[in-house]
Amino acid sequence: MVHMKLFGIFPNLSGSNVEADAPNSDQAKIEAVADLIVAHMSSDPALFAMEHAGEFSGSPIELDQTYGHVRASHITDPKALREMLLDFGNPNSGKWLLVRSLVTCRSIMYGWDGQAFVCLPNSAPAISSPDADFITVQDLSNLILETDYMDGLFSDEELDGWAEGASLMRGKEGIAKFH
Repeated sequence: MVHMKLFGIFPNLSGSNVEADAPNSDQAKIEAVADLIVAHMSSDPALFAMEHAGEFSGSPIELDQTYGHVRASHITDPKALREMLLDFGNPNSGKWLLVRSLVTCRSIMYGWDGQAFVCLPNSAPAISSPDADFITVQDLSNLILETDYMDGLFSDEELDGWAEGASLMRGKEGIAKFH
């Protein structure tokens, strides 16, 4: 039995240069997604932002702790979480980290185009969009069994070769060399 649910949050970004303070700007949508996520995550006292060895995320915060092959930082302030999410949600920032709880399945992972994937315990309220024209929210719980993105950190054995592959993916011929 699965004890968690997964939501995809998709801002309807235009990619246009709408004034940043306009109510329908991409920035307004990125902020709305961050606010939606903070409302569901900030009560967790064990949230950490983290990256694996070999990742180069342009981290928006200092990762001040190391656990084996993982660099991490404890997130204790909802405002700091929101600021990080604003960076992660902006497709032009180049900054990202995995955010996850050490005590629940709560986790956040962003995609390339500002979309967020949020894992929550089954007991948590569902995420719903405040405006479907602005932000689309989909229950993607059926994908949980098909992926390990939210299943925790890699073991050292699983990580062998992964960092080299990730580095190749970032190179000129990356994807061809990786496959």
